[in-house]
Amino acid sequence: MPRLILSSTLLTFVAACPADPASTTADPSTSDSSSDATSTDGSDATSEAPTSTGDASTTEDDPTTSTTGTTDSTGDTSNTGMPAGGCGDGVLDDGEACDDGNDAAEDGCEACQPVAHVDWTVQLPGDAGGHDRARDVAITPDGTILVVGYQDGTAGVRRPLIVALAPDGSVLWKYVHPSEHDYGGYESIALAEDGTYYVAGYLTIDPGNATSAALHKFSADHALEWVHEQPAPTNSNAFAQGVALADDAVYTAGAENGAPMQMFVRRHDLATGATTWAWNGSDPEASARANGLAVAGDRLVVVGSWVIDGEDHPLAAALDSQGNLITHVTTNLKGELTDVEAIGDEVVISGWHVPLDSSPLLWRSDLDLNSVWKEFPETDGQLHGVAADPSRGLIVAGLVGHPDYDADIHVGLHGDAGNQLWSSVATGMTPDGDDRGEDVAFGPHSFVAVGGVGGPDGTYDLWIRRVLFG
Repeated sequence: MPRLILSSTLLTFVAACPADPASTTADPSTSDSSSDATSTDGSDATSEAPTSTGDASTTEDDPTTSTTGTTDSTGDTSNTGMPAGGCGDGVLDDGEACDDGNDAAEDGCEACQPVAHVDWTVQLPGDAGGHDRARDVAITPDGTILVVGYQDGTAGVRRPLIVALAPDGSVLWKYVHPSEHDYGGYESIALAEDGTYYVAGYLTIDPGNATSAALHKFSADHALEWVHEQPAPTNSNAFAQGVALADDAVYTAGAENGAPMQMFVRRHDLATGATTWAWNGSDPEASARANGLAVAGDRLVVVGSWVIDGEDHPLAAALDSQGNLITHVTTNLKGELTDVEAIGDEVVISGWHVPLDSSPLLWRSDLDLNSVWKEFPETDGQLHGVAADPSRGLIVAGLVGHPDYDADIHVGLHGDAGNQLWSSVATGMTPDGDDRGEDVAFGPHSFVAVGGVGGPDGTYDLWIRRVLFG
């Protein structure tokens, strides 16, 4: 599998501000589509408290662990452009211009970068051994790792899933969302400062009907507090792909299938989940979907794709807090923007585009979507998730190889300017498998990447990897 090598090739993004702003600006007084949604508190749900499933095995000799007693490290590789010594250890190691005994930013000794290395990797099969996948991750201040995704069962049944892991990779508990019907999954998680968290995804709420866009709130002790599930106006699938928190609201982004597919950004009440306004794209008649969003200053930045003649084209838009469009950008090249994360008064965006079959894309912009820089690794692959920290840089998860066959998981650490500092590639047990990283999150002295990887029986398992700094 080729390593990711950064290039300075630039992709031109074209601002697409409407000539008549009123024609593409949402009117919150008329765009509330919550009348058909259901919002209930946790007391009406049939869920049970999370229960322990036992600890994953760990070893000091091999940083890879698995609950099945086997490892997924059949072809893992890593590389780094950083010094081998420990940053902040007070020792001037080879490659360090200085080391003042701390890792504080902006103290005059920024040439020392924290050294990344894999701590452990866990591969978790679902209860029924189907095609299971981790889709997003959040890490609490005490280091507890919350992984959301889905597990498949028999006869096409899919259930939303949350797994909590300790910092050492052992499983603390597992929550499978109870449902009378057959299909659902969690796609994204947002963690509040008080320890509560919000999970977005999709769920069938009536037998034989399409999925509804779902937003569920959990307490700090992991009890389901309320659910908000909103179907599409027609009997077509709806799904929430992203969730983001502000001080006074929670936001979701996703799409409703139909003719055309319609993207949405929704503002929800923190106490109940009820939709207070919705924005359906700069051109509601165009086929588009939203994959992720971030609250950045006084803006909402949403990313996804236009769908033109069956092909994706990257799309990003900036809204104000009332759902009014400020600006949006797109390109004439095929591709998709997959995730966005705020970093100060800027955002960093992941995705892919098509000079090759598909190539990774990492883009940093200001809040008006003016480019600060763009980086394009010269290899087949995609970036699916990104996280940012002012003192630790940027982390990404995705795949290298072809997304339809023979893909391996890619995890990377980048500097503020987009330069790659470290990367790791993980290969599953299934030849020519669809192994892929989905998202990443920073934690105490570490970060965690999640995704899905081929297991020994040809199905796919949840994949979780913790990387330490220093």
